[in-house]
Amino acid sequence: MVNYSEPVEQSSATNINNYAINNVINISSASLDSTFKTVTLFTSSHTPGAVYTVAVNNVLDQASNSNPIAPNTEVEYMASGQVNVSNLIVASGESYEVIYTLDNGDSVYIDRNFGYDDLPSNIIGNDITYIKTANDDKQSQGNQFITFDIDQNAKVYIAHDNRYQTKPDWLADFTNTAQMIIISGSKHTLFVKTFTAGQVTLGGNIHPSEPENNDMYSIIICKATSTGISKSHNVPSTIELFQNYPNPFNSDTNIKFSLTKSEYVSLKVFNIAGEIVSNILNNALINGGDYEVPFDASQLASGVYFYRLATRSGFYKETKKMILMK
Repeated sequence: MVNYSEPVEQSSATNINNYAINNVINISSASLDSTFKTVTLFTSSHTPGAVYTVAVNNVLDQASNSNPIAPNTEVEYMASGQVNVSNLIVASGESYEVIYTLDNGDSVYIDRNFGYDDLPSNIIGNDITYIKTANDDKQSQGNQFITFDIDQNAKVYIAHDNRYQTKPDWLADFTNTAQMIIISGSKHTLFVKTFTAGQVTLGGNIHPSEPENNDMYSIIICKATSTGISKSHNVPSTIELFQNYPNPFNSDTNIKFSLTKSEYVSLKVFNIAGEIVSNILNNALINGGDYEVPFDASQLASGVYFYRLATRSGFYKETKKMILMK
């Protein structure tokens, strides 16, 4: 979050081009709170414990004669390992709670004394965020029931009651991990989906055809795996986008590019119809060097895809083709 000492003008304060974070941190969007003094930046993953610098330019105050912030105002901050949740809205009107640690025995619901049992080790610890839902919402339906914002890329786990034989339609977008947790003696299967920083929308608990009256699902959130962007110590003489390797590939491949100096760059993946399927980098400030980025296409169908590297200055734009074969 970026905190201002006085109210700021919305359009300039939420323009991601007015912010830059070092160490290849990508800013995907920004939101301004109701006080007009706090901006939340939605970014790619950080390294917990690492110190980062955010540079701010061209943000205006709300004075009649607007004054811009001092050029290149910089603020240092240390990244935590947790995913921060904000703007939580529930269609039922229930006041769900956001908890920033998770362990066996912790309470699952705001309205029942049920605890988590047999949690897998990958979702236990002080770096885990979870949302205490309401079991009274167990009859909820539809594809839009809960919305909230996350401040970085994250894995969202849904623990869904096994006694429901037919799962809600929206859960088809999630992957069944085959992991189980126990809530009040009942088995719940963990489903997971990776979301980019920004808004997350989850549906209701049951499929319309499901007659059972069992437990509401619970929500567990953890930091997504780092983008894994690696950099060499050499500064190349030309800017270049290289062919991915392996190619063709099955789910995982690597994309390499070179920059001669610091640039704001975007690296996007498109399908054959020209639709963006992945924003690997979105107007990120990156220093000169050779970079290699792993790309995970496990959620995409087999076919031809294109990836494009472009600088914000317009000086460079290059597109290459890659083939996904599963």
